[in-house]
Amino acid sequence: FRNLFAKTGFARALLASSLLASVTATLATLICAAAGYALARLHFRGKQAVTWLVLGCLIVPGPLLLSPGFAILYHLSLLDTFLGVILPAIGPAFGVYLFRQATVSSVPPELLEAARMDGCSEFRIFWRVALPLLQPMIAAFMLITFLGVWNNFINPQVVLQSADKFPLAVMIAQLKDVYSQDYGLMMAGTML
Repeated sequence: FRNLFAKTGFARALLASSLLASVTATLATLICAAAGYALARLHFRGKQAVTWLVLGCLIVPGPLLLSPGFAILYHLSLLDTFLGVILPAIGPAFGVYLFRQATVSSVPPELLEAARMDGCSEFRIFWRVALPLLQPMIAAFMLITFLGVWNNFINPQVVLQSADKFPLAVMIAQLKDVYSQDYGLMMAGTML
């Protein structure tokens, strides 16, 4: 354990993982809740097409998007930045559709109409009326997203190139050397 903290930068990786997971979970929850609310309760042209597009995105496997995602991040100069890991994860189709369904089942349209009659703007209706009714889904989705980002191994390994920016999953995998392996060090890192 002493070697883990002294020689490997474990504390820095722990901080990086905490930052990535908490920021991504918070932003993804807010964006998915807003998008799900809009798909469920707002009326706009192309609403049905957007809903079908979100459903279509659910069937695309994540690893299939690694190469085009890398190219986009390269052209935006976001490689080797935390923003390059956070941005692709803040609008998952799963979250948008999950919040759409939660809004349909938990937020009555009559309540929203009453708020509109009282003079509330759409943003205020979302913030003050819909979000409190979606609190159970917010908690569940935030936990799912936090754990998903915390355990994410592939995306940070592709996007981040500097060892001082690696999150825990990547840092622990990097403890393995070409010719030798310190199993005690790896097990200590895995346990913590």
